[in-house]
Amino acid sequence: MMGGRRRTWSSWVLALMLLCLGRIQSLSAQTVAPAASRQDAATLVPVVVTGVQPGPGLWRVSRNGHVLWILGTTSPLPQHMQWQSDQVAEALARSQALLDPPGVKMKLDTGFFGKLWLLPSLIGVRNNPDDKKLRDVVDPADYAHWLALKQRYIGDSDKVERWRPIFAAHELYHQALARQGLVGAGSVLFQVHQLAGQDHLPRVSTTTTILLLHPHRLVTSFKQSDLDDRRCFSETLDHLDTDLQQLTERARDWAVGDIDGLRAAYAHDVRATCLDAIGEAGFFKQQGLADIPERQQQHWLEVTEAAVAQHATVFALVPMELLLGPGPSYLAALQAAGYRVEIADPSAGSEPAAASSGVAPATAGSADRP
Repeated sequence: MMGGRRRTWSSWVLALMLLCLGRIQSLSAQTVAPAASRQDAATLVPVVVTGVQPGPGLWRVSRNGHVLWILGTTSPLPQHMQWQSDQVAEALARSQALLDPPGVKMKLDTGFFGKLWLLPSLIGVRNNPDDKKLRDVVDPADYAHWLALKQRYIGDSDKVERWRPIFAAHELYHQALARQGLVGAGSVLFQVHQLAGQDHLPRVSTTTTILLLHPHRLVTSFKQSDLDDRRCFSETLDHLDTDLQQLTERARDWAVGDIDGLRAAYAHDVRATCLDAIGEAGFFKQQGLADIPERQQQHWLEVTEAAVAQHATVFALVPMELLLGPGPSYLAALQAAGYRVEIADPSAGSEPAAASSGVAPATAGSADRP
């Protein structure tokens, strides 16, 4: 969405919306672990994961003889990590459709010339109002901490000094992840799509389209608004190194299929403070966008139910935070719709014990053939 020099005219507006859905990487670290020391935070060693990992487990969702296999994806992951899941390959081979991850597409209530007219208003949309700099809008102690972390992970950059705290926090987090050797889940999606392509599985989009009314008014309101994002900035700085370590451990839990470890890792929403800064803003509520997560889940459920009704076996990709996070659970929504939800053990061999969440275990081989 935001790559390359040719940024789309609405890239930063969409980024703000996606922040509220958790699609941008974690910005704060509201965790149970203690904050990293402001003075002597140790530089972390980049993540190195060697060997082929067994891969994550799957959820088996069934009703009336039809089966939905769900692979929960996580991000970030170690850059050079290799994973191989026989369960994923087997479940894909038995499926007749692949559901792509849920997402959101913003459709603007304006024509081509309206978009051109909007372009000038997007200049400086990341910047603080009234040409203020970070040192003018954040706590002095936070700014001193920022300078130390900025030098470590970003280096010299004058432009970021003009950004709002929430954008500066995101840039710091993004650069720290890269330094730690952590990247997005693109390689996992690529491998799944490759396997699906070998089996000639049709891919089904689950993207929710949202009509964005009065985009020019939204941008103008945002640029003039005083976001309550200073706490987001402060918590990002305080928990950065600790959070990087926890993200590394979470990635390893995913790679070996440790569902209990993942459930504990996702029990706390590490983005809560930063997301609230956007979600509670008046310009966001004025657009009627406060319920986007619920609308996205409802659309995904409708598309999924239609696919499962049409096919004997379906495979779906869903971010782990939507399955195990503190927000509305997609698994709970499926259970409420009358589906039986079981959790698969990625290890081969004996029948696993029942999961602590109350859902029963399953293995990929138990899926019924069409």
